[in-house]
Formats: sequence, structure tokens, C-alpha cells
Amino acid sequence: MESSSRIAEARRRVRLARYILGAGSVAGLAVFGVAARDAHPATHHTVQAAESDDATTFSFGGSSLGDSGAAAPQVRSSGS
Repeated sequence: MESSSRIAEARRRVRLARYILGAGSVAGLAVFGVAARDAHPATHHTVQAAESDDATTFSFGGSSLGDSGAAAPQVRSSGS
């Protein structure tokens, strides 16, 4: 009957190894998920104190650069 107790002991060790591997996999997946969420730029909420109302306009002194409201020049090419 010694062989059956050896088999039972081996089965117990295999079952324990499966539980340990499963728990390690779950923990690793959780750590990976947290790291991926933290690394994603959309999850970082920053407050910009000096943000202007018009994001397309950059002002320096009294002049401004940005959308002037004028239409862009039309470029035509005559290809054959």
C-alpha cells in the first residue's frame, strides 16, 4: 500500500502547484493591468492654469498667431 500513498502525495503536490501557479497568474495579470492603466496618457488628469480659451491661438505680447479667419490660398496644378 505504500505506492498508493506515494501517488496520493504526488497528486497533492501537483494540486498545490496548480493553485500556486493560478494565484501567481492572477496576481501578475492584476499588476500588469495596473501598470498599463497607469502608463496610459489618458488616465493622467492635469490641471492647466494658464490655458487660453482659444486653443488655436498663440499670443505673444500684442500680436497673435493662429487662425486669422482668411481662406487658405488655393493651389492648382495642371497635370497631364
